[in-house]
Amino acid sequence: MDGRPLFCTTPETSTVLTLLAPETTYTFTVKAIDSGGNWSPLSDSVTATTGPVNSADVTPPPTPNLGGGALGTARRSSSGTSPPTTSTRSG
Repeated sequence: MDGRPLFCTTPETSTVLTLLAPETTYTFTVKAIDSGGNWSPLSDSVTATTGPVNSADVTPPPTPNLGGGALGTARRSSSGTSPPTTSTRSG
């Protein structure tokens, strides 16, 4: 947070980040590693902004679109095989 990288490692092709601050812009990049230990270059960055707090809202948000817009949690999926991924977030 506060411009510091956040690292999330998963063997899946997507991950969910929770506890993001409301009305905050985040920039996400992804690196992947294959079973041979080869790292990919960093992906292009994707920027998203979380929505405001709505204390009357008791319905979970829809699945976010990393193309932009309001964001409560973040998912980034890759295609092809399922290597472990490392997601980096700075905001």
